[in-house]
Amino acid sequence: MNRRSTFTTCILVGMLLVLVLSSLGFGKDRNERAPKFYLPKRSVRLGDFYEGVDIDHTFIVNNPGSAELHILGVRPG
Repeated sequence: MNRRSTFTTCILVGMLLVLVLSSLGFGKDRNERAPKFYLPKRSVRLGDFYEGVDIDHTFIVNNPGSAELHILGVRPG
């Protein structure tokens, strides 16, 4: 794995961490079940790529909880 792909992987992991942390504690009251952040695919293999070339990947996020899940923002790691 080259330095560029390691850096990109770190950014993606950081973004996922922000998603998880932003989804905590959004139940409307204490008796209601909270939303639950679930990421079915926990890692992404980016393979080789060239500097300056954009890489797109869609992360699928599920909410198996009964309350609405609010993701307020995402930023790189």
